[in-house]
Amino acid sequence: MPEIDSVAWRLLCPAKINWDLKVLGRRPDGFHELRSWFAAVAFFDRLELQVGAKGFRCQGPQAEGVPLSESNLVLQAERSWRQAGGEAPSVAWCLRKNIPAGAGLGGGSSNAAAALHLLQEVAQRRLAEPRLSEIALQLGSDVPFFLNRGGGQWRGGRGEVVLAEAALPETWIVLLLPPVSLSTPKVFQALQADPWDGLAPPPPPWPRNPGPNDLQRAAYRLQPDLAAAAEDWARFGDLHMSGSGAAHFLVCPDQASAQRTAASLQTAFADLQVEAVPLLPKWPQPIQGAATP
Repeated sequence: MPEIDSVAWRLLCPAKINWDLKVLGRRPDGFHELRSWFAAVAFFDRLELQVGAKGFRCQGPQAEGVPLSESNLVLQAERSWRQAGGEAPSVAWCLRKNIPAGAGLGGGSSNAAAALHLLQEVAQRRLAEPRLSEIALQLGSDVPFFLNRGGGQWRGGRGEVVLAEAALPETWIVLLLPPVSLSTPKVFQALQADPWDGLAPPPPPWPRNPGPNDLQRAAYRLQPDLAAAAEDWARFGDLHMSGSGAAHFLVCPDQASAQRTAASLQTAFADLQVEAVPLLPKWPQPIQGAATP
């Protein structure tokens, strides 16, 4: 048996895409009322919790610029969990960062939700699910989606309310990850949405093809170079932006097609990170093992 200070729990943290995104308007509280189909994809960060230690470290291809202080969402999640009454031994965190920040893929939110799940695994006193959900929403609008760990979800409010669910089809996409980071608040500000009139469409069935993203034009106004690049990427298929950008995706008929398209894009655009991945109908579970050296 490993010593207590070498026991670790690991959890893969998936990215998400917005299959479509409608901005219904600006609410009196300053937030925007949204409707969007969310789907997780098999493109992951990895979060490890080590029992009996303290600290936070980050490694991996997207580690540069990740805050190591209390502003990191993993550490915010731990602090909120303990303040809410969760009890656990001291823990250290190791985050392998593959999902870029400011991409509209929810990487930080996924990390925060994973931290809450791992704390529940090692807890001497767990939090009830309703309290855990409250903490998730306080951490960010996308965190409840990652905490929920469902299939396709039609979400409303700021993105925190589940209005409908759908089984995800076997679908492969190509993720296009440019070396550009976009601020979600700045994109919403650039949108200049009208006040919301309180009307909302009924939940639709899962759409076979992705729909429009109402934040796309605002993102392109903030980053004209991104708009120009997207015109070139669109030569390879029907292009869609996720969230507030800067990540885009193409839908492919099967794995082989996705891999061929990804290879062609990578050859054509050397500065672009490209990933061929499926939608994620079943989420990874926490794994216990020895700590990473």
